[in-house]
Amino acid sequence: MNLPKTLRWFASLFMLMALLVVSTGCSDVIVLQPKGPIAAQQRDLMLISTALCSIVIVPVLILTAVIIWRYRDRTGRKAAYSPNWAHSTKLEVIWWGIPIVIIMAIAVITVRFTYALEPSKLLKSDVKPLTVQVTSLNWKWLFQYPEQGIATVNELKIPQGVPVRSR
Repeated sequence: MNLPKTLRWFASLFMLMALLVVSTGCSDVIVLQPKGPIAAQQRDLMLISTALCSIVIVPVLILTAVIIWRYRDRTGRKAAYSPNWAHSTKLEVIWWGIPIVIIMAIAVITVRFTYALEPSKLLKSDVKPLTVQVTSLNWKWLFQYPEQGIATVNELKIPQGVPVRSR
Protein backbone atom coordinates (compact mmCIF):
# COMPACT_ATOMS: atom_id res chain seq x y z
CA MET A 1 0.00 0.00 0.00
CA ASN A 2 1.65 3.16 -1.20
CA LEU A 3 0.07 6.28 0.30
CA PRO A 4 0.87 9.78 -0.94
CA LYS A 5 3.57 11.55 1.06
CA THR A 6 1.20 14.30 2.23
CA LEU A 7 -1.31 11.78 3.56
CA ARG A 8 1.42 9.94 5.49
CA TRP A 9 2.64 13.24 6.95
CA PHE A 10 -0.89 14.16 8.10
CA ALA A 11 -1.43 10.67 9.54
CA SER A 12 1.81 10.95 11.51
CA LEU A 13 0.86 14.41 12.75
CA PHE A 14 -2.60 13.13 13.75
CA MET A 15 -1.08 10.21 15.70
CA LEU A 16 1.29 12.58 17.51
CA MET A 17 -1.58 14.91 18.43
CA ALA A 18 -3.68 11.94 19.63
CA LEU A 19 -0.77 10.74 21.77
CA LEU A 20 -0.39 14.20 23.32
CA VAL A 21 -4.13 14.46 24.06
CA VAL A 22 -4.28 10.98 25.61
CA SER A 23 -1.21 11.50 27.80
CA THR A 24 -2.26 14.90 29.19
CA GLY A 25 -4.21 13.25 32.01
CA CYS A 26 -1.05 11.69 33.45
CA SER A 27 0.21 14.79 35.27
CA ASP A 28 -1.52 14.24 38.63
CA VAL A 29 -0.66 10.63 39.44
CA ILE A 30 -1.73 10.02 43.04
CA VAL A 31 0.57 6.98 43.38
CA LEU A 32 3.63 9.21 43.01
CA GLN A 33 2.56 11.64 45.76
CA PRO A 34 3.20 9.71 48.99
CA LYS A 35 1.80 10.86 52.32
CA GLY A 36 4.09 8.88 54.61
CA PRO A 37 7.59 7.44 54.95
CA ILE A 38 6.64 3.93 53.79
CA ALA A 39 4.82 5.21 50.72
CA ALA A 40 7.81 7.45 49.90
CA GLN A 41 10.16 4.46 50.02
CA GLN A 42 7.79 2.43 47.83
CA ARG A 43 7.67 5.30 45.33
CA ASP A 44 11.48 5.42 45.32
CA LEU A 45 11.59 1.68 44.60
CA MET A 46 9.20 2.12 41.66
CA LEU A 47 11.23 5.01 40.23
CA ILE A 48 14.55 3.16 40.61
CA SER A 49 13.14 0.04 38.93
CA THR A 50 11.67 2.11 36.09
CA ALA A 51 14.98 3.92 35.52
CA LEU A 52 16.97 0.68 35.51
CA CYS A 53 14.53 -0.99 33.11
CA SER A 54 14.62 1.98 30.76
CA ILE A 55 18.40 1.51 30.42
CA VAL A 56 17.54 -1.59 28.38
CA ILE A 57 14.14 -0.72 26.93
CA VAL A 58 14.94 2.71 25.44
CA PRO A 59 18.00 1.59 23.41
CA VAL A 60 16.14 -1.52 22.22
CA LEU A 61 13.21 0.57 20.98
CA ILE A 62 15.53 3.07 19.30
CA LEU A 63 17.60 0.32 17.64
CA THR A 64 14.42 -1.41 16.48
CA ALA A 65 13.33 1.76 14.68
CA VAL A 66 16.82 2.26 13.21
CA ILE A 67 17.01 -1.34 11.97
CA ILE A 68 13.55 -1.20 10.44
CA TRP A 69 14.42 2.06 8.68
CA ARG A 70 17.87 1.00 7.53
CA TYR A 71 16.99 -2.47 6.25
CA ARG A 72 13.64 -1.67 4.67
CA ASP A 73 13.02 -2.96 1.19
CA ARG A 74 13.86 -0.21 -1.28
CA THR A 75 15.88 0.26 -4.41
CA GLY A 76 19.48 1.41 -4.04
CA ARG A 77 19.85 0.59 -0.34
CA LYS A 78 23.39 0.73 1.02
CA ALA A 79 23.04 -1.62 4.02
CA ALA A 80 25.08 -4.79 3.66
CA TYR A 81 23.19 -8.09 3.52
CA SER A 82 25.11 -10.95 5.12
CA PRO A 83 22.88 -14.04 5.44
CA ASN A 84 25.71 -16.34 6.59
CA TRP A 85 26.62 -14.32 9.71
CA ALA A 86 26.41 -16.71 12.66
CA HIS A 87 28.06 -15.67 15.91
CA SER A 88 29.73 -12.80 17.71
CA THR A 89 30.90 -13.43 21.27
CA LYS A 90 31.38 -9.73 22.00
CA LEU A 91 27.84 -8.83 20.91
CA GLU A 92 26.32 -11.79 22.77
CA VAL A 93 28.10 -10.80 25.99
CA ILE A 94 26.77 -7.25 25.59
CA TRP A 95 23.14 -8.07 24.83
CA TRP A 96 22.94 -10.79 27.49
CA GLY A 97 25.30 -9.30 30.09
CA ILE A 98 23.78 -5.84 30.46
CA PRO A 99 20.21 -7.07 31.10
CA ILE A 100 21.45 -9.73 33.53
CA VAL A 101 23.42 -7.15 35.52
CA ILE A 102 20.40 -4.82 35.57
CA ILE A 103 18.06 -7.62 36.71
CA MET A 104 20.50 -8.53 39.49
CA ALA A 105 20.67 -4.87 40.57
CA ILE A 106 16.87 -4.64 40.61
CA ALA A 107 16.70 -7.88 42.63
CA VAL A 108 19.16 -6.63 45.27
CA ILE A 109 17.43 -3.25 45.56
CA THR A 110 13.98 -4.86 45.77
CA VAL A 111 15.08 -7.31 48.48
CA ARG A 112 16.59 -4.48 50.56
CA PHE A 113 13.45 -2.34 50.22
CA THR A 114 11.21 -5.33 50.98
CA TYR A 115 13.00 -6.14 54.22
CA ALA A 116 13.15 -2.46 55.20
CA LEU A 117 9.39 -2.10 54.64
CA GLU A 118 8.33 -5.33 56.34
CA PRO A 119 4.88 -4.73 57.84
CA SER A 120 5.65 -6.45 61.15
CA LYS A 121 8.31 -3.86 62.01
CA LEU A 122 7.00 -1.00 64.09
CA LEU A 123 7.73 2.54 63.00
CA LYS A 124 9.93 4.51 65.38
CA SER A 125 7.83 7.03 67.25
CA ASP A 126 7.56 8.63 70.68
CA VAL A 127 3.77 8.40 70.52
CA LYS A 128 1.90 5.24 71.54
CA PRO A 129 0.56 3.47 68.41
CA LEU A 130 -3.16 3.46 67.73
CA THR A 131 -4.59 -0.07 67.50
CA VAL A 132 -7.18 -0.63 64.76
CA GLN A 133 -8.94 -3.91 64.07
CA VAL A 134 -9.83 -4.16 60.37
CA THR A 135 -12.59 -6.49 59.17
CA SER A 136 -13.64 -7.05 55.58
CA LEU A 137 -17.40 -7.27 55.13
CA ASN A 138 -19.51 -7.55 51.99
CA TRP A 139 -18.67 -4.43 49.98
CA LYS A 140 -17.35 -2.48 52.97
CA TRP A 141 -14.68 -2.29 55.65
CA LEU A 142 -15.24 -2.22 59.41
CA PHE A 143 -12.60 -0.35 61.43
CA GLN A 144 -12.76 -0.95 65.19
CA TYR A 145 -10.79 1.07 67.73
CA PRO A 146 -10.78 -1.25 70.81
CA GLU A 147 -8.98 1.19 73.14
CA GLN A 148 -11.50 3.95 72.34
CA GLY A 149 -14.54 1.66 72.18
CA ILE A 150 -15.73 2.93 68.76
CA ALA A 151 -16.04 1.62 65.21
CA THR A 152 -16.47 3.13 61.74
CA VAL A 153 -17.58 1.74 58.42
CA ASN A 154 -15.51 2.51 55.29
CA GLU A 155 -13.67 5.39 56.99
CA LEU A 156 -10.35 5.06 58.76
CA LYS A 157 -9.67 8.06 60.99
CA ILE A 158 -6.06 8.43 62.13
CA PRO A 159 -4.68 11.35 64.13
CA GLN A 160 -1.74 13.06 62.44
CA GLY A 161 1.66 11.88 63.59
CA VAL A 162 0.36 8.75 65.35
CA PRO A 163 1.58 5.32 64.20
CA VAL A 164 -1.10 2.68 63.55
CA ARG A 165 -1.10 -1.03 64.34
CA SER A 166 -3.76 -2.97 62.47
CA ARG A 167 -4.96 -6.42 63.43
